[in-house]
Amino acid sequence: NGSKVLFSDYNDYVLQNVTLSNLFLNAPEDCHSSLHTRTFLVSGDWIDLSNLITRGDFKTCEDFAPFNPRFDLILAAETTYTESSARDTAILLSRHLKFESGVGFVATKRYYFGVRGGTECFKTNADAIHVERTSEGCSTKIYSLHVTTAKVYDDGVGNIREILRIQLLETLDAE
Repeated sequence: NGSKVLFSDYNDYVLQNVTLSNLFLNAPEDCHSSLHTRTFLVSGDWIDLSNLITRGDFKTCEDFAPFNPRFDLILAAETTYTESSARDTAILLSRHLKFESGVGFVATKRYYFGVRGGTECFKTNADAIHVERTSEGCSTKIYSLHVTTAKVYDDGVGNIREILRIQLLETLDAE
């Protein structure tokens, strides 16, 4: 099908030496020749990635344009470890999840000791974000990130890990 996938990591080394290798190891052999037109690897932080997506600046991969800046699915792991990284993760999700139908999953620890990130930090940042969307009929709707806990992993010994499910849903006025 026409699906395209964008992989990102803060470190280019991880993309080139781990992600790319895993793509070829796990993709069916008959798909190997099309991987270069269906996948894109970009390194850097979440805000740099968001700006790249927003600008549609994919000069290194001509086959990716035109590119929709809103995604059906965004997966993230270990991206909420500090207050600023939790905020940046929430910003990226608000800018790039499809309204109503897009879903994000964030794998995180409940708390990152010494750096103050984690589930509650992410939820606090997500709650503070509101996105305006004006339709063709010029009506404006307000959307916010809706965060639920999809799964909790608690072995009773180590730090609790959670999978958070995020959607960009219309905020209904409470009257």
